[in-house]
Amino acid sequence: MKTTILMSGIFLIIMGLVGYFVLGAESVTALIPTFWGLPLLSLYLIGQYDERLKKTTRIVGLVLMLLGAGGSIGGIFKVIQFLSGETLARPGATLMQSLMFIICINYIRMAIKELRQRRT
Repeated sequence: MKTTILMSGIFLIIMGLVGYFVLGAESVTALIPTFWGLPLLSLYLIGQYDERLKKTTRIVGLVLMLLGAGGSIGGIFKVIQFLSGETLARPGATLMQSLMFIICINYIRMAIKELRQRRT
């Protein structure tokens, strides 16, 4: 799980920065993945240096990613609309939103898998 939280945080930070600068720095909303990745990276660092908070950081990370998935699921719906023939107003933003959803869902999947393994 340590690798999942670290890689998710780093990937979200990089994705947000690249999206912001590649898409023309039009809106701060392009940095939302970065704003999501920074707390994840912070949670990883806190969990690494304080054993007592490790379980808490995992739970907070899971809640953060559940909120991120809920907020970015619209990108998936826009991709489905695009595949059915509609045009997108901002395809780059839709791509970033969809990628954020995929990262969040992957994190949630890995967290659930780890919880199931700990119970057995």
